[in-house]
Amino acid sequence: MTLIKAVFDQVPVREILAIARELQSTVLSDSRAVTRKESSEIVTKADLEIQRTLLKYFAESPLAGMYRIKAEEETDNVAESESAYLQLLIDPLDGTNPFVRGEPLWGTMVGVCDSSGVLRYSWNLLSDGSIYCSSASQEMPPASWESVSNRELTIDLFDYGAGLALQARELLGSPCRATSIPCAVWTGWKLLSGELDGLLWLPSKLGKRSYPDYDLVFLGALAARGFKVALGYSDSTTQAVSMVAVAPCEAGLERLWSAGVTLIRNSEYATVRRSEDLSVTSPIVSKQRVSL
Repeated sequence: MTLIKAVFDQVPVREILAIARELQSTVLSDSRAVTRKESSEIVTKADLEIQRTLLKYFAESPLAGMYRIKAEEETDNVAESESAYLQLLIDPLDGTNPFVRGEPLWGTMVGVCDSSGVLRYSWNLLSDGSIYCSSASQEMPPASWESVSNRELTIDLFDYGAGLALQARELLGSPCRATSIPCAVWTGWKLLSGELDGLLWLPSKLGKRSYPDYDLVFLGALAARGFKVALGYSDSTTQAVSMVAVAPCEAGLERLWSAGVTLIRNSEYATVRRSEDLSVTSPIVSKQRVSL
């Protein structure tokens, strides 16, 4: 783990931010700088350039040869070692939609999983240059919901537009205010800063339909600071994450999870298997095992 932390301490943050800020102005003035991967997903030149920068950095780092890559964008031309025992998760530009609108709600997420798929290290960069990661010191422990009972709770609710979030506030009870931040890395930051009291991401029949492995990265940094995290895996062959709940205390997590389960009983995901292990859906196959 010491080696991993040392490598992440040297990630070229200034270069990443410079690429994003320059290309964000290009995107605003040139629609050709944005292409559509699928009906519900877009990609910009910034996504591609930031990913190239990260891949180059890690390929030249002391971790070279130790990892395989699971990245948001294509990595067809990247050579990987058959003896790799780590997996690098890369979302070069989380929050692409607000990015193309010229908003500051974007960031970069990079994580490291072991060969069994368990998340071991999380690194999150925000558009303003702030970083929160697994190894950063925790200045204040997360507050329990009981300690803020004298004010309105603010919960981030997200479902890719499926309509379930509209019903969640009623189930959570009053006083409760709902937001829907279109960027996972910023949602995590707002939880850490106390602007949010929890999040509940619900199954969707629209958009991506499930939550990608890259979202584990910001969740890992929250878990490292004492937040409680639960993942709901759909009963399917893909074992996709279809629900996520995060709260600063067990009581809050149970309340969010209960609301989520109630909401999805009549959805396409009639049940979800709950897990509190942050693991990717496709671990690498390797005979080599090491201690992190």
